[in-house]
Amino acid sequence: MSSVLPKAARRGLADEAADLVRAAIFSGHFPPGAPLREVELAERLGVSRGSVREGLARLEREGLVRGGWHRGTTVIEVTAEDVQEVYALRAALDRLAATTARRAATAEHLSARMTKARPESLARTP
Repeated sequence: MSSVLPKAARRGLADEAADLVRAAIFSGHFPPGAPLREVELAERLGVSRGSVREGLARLEREGLVRGGWHRGTTVIEVTAEDVQEVYALRAALDRLAATTARRAATAEHLSARMTKARPESLARTP
């Protein structure tokens, strides 16, 4: 009998380290520009330096931290230009989603959507 469920992914200590450091960055524990030292993080998290190094590499691929050879790892600093780029990208994606939905929607889809979107008092005609 074959199973339709995939095997559970085994998470390693590097994933846990990345998750904990990511959460600490998002909560403001590590502000922008703060150094992230492998030895200190490994000690505080109770994992090996290798696990921390792997976790930090994951965060660097995500764009949350910046590292360099013999320069250490730091939390990225977000500039006003970065924020503008994110909002411009978001606006472009929202427009693409709306035009795609408009092309794919049928009259039935739109009618059903409008009925769900309006409060009951507005849906009634006098």
